[in-house]
Amino acid sequence: MPGNKQIVVHSSKQYPITSLSKDDLIKWFTIKYAKSSKAKKIMEAIDKMTDRDMRKLASLMEDDYIEHMFWSSMEYFFNEMFYR
Repeated sequence: MPGNKQIVVHSSKQYPITSLSKDDLIKWFTIKYAKSSKAKKIMEAIDKMTDRDMRKLASLMEDDYIEHMFWSSMEYFFNEMFYR
């Protein structure tokens, strides 16, 4: 039919959002517990974390983010940037 154009969206390319490192944990907990007796124990726990521990923490955070924030954040920022 004339005038009916089908919009084709290519959607397979992915873009990273964030990552997690021990430095992130150190920065956060240094600020949060700067004046707390917990600070030393927290830093020791971070120091003992293995790559496997970090992957597990990152996976849990990813699941939580997708379940609670990802879709609403994506919609909000898309609308702010491109659909006003």
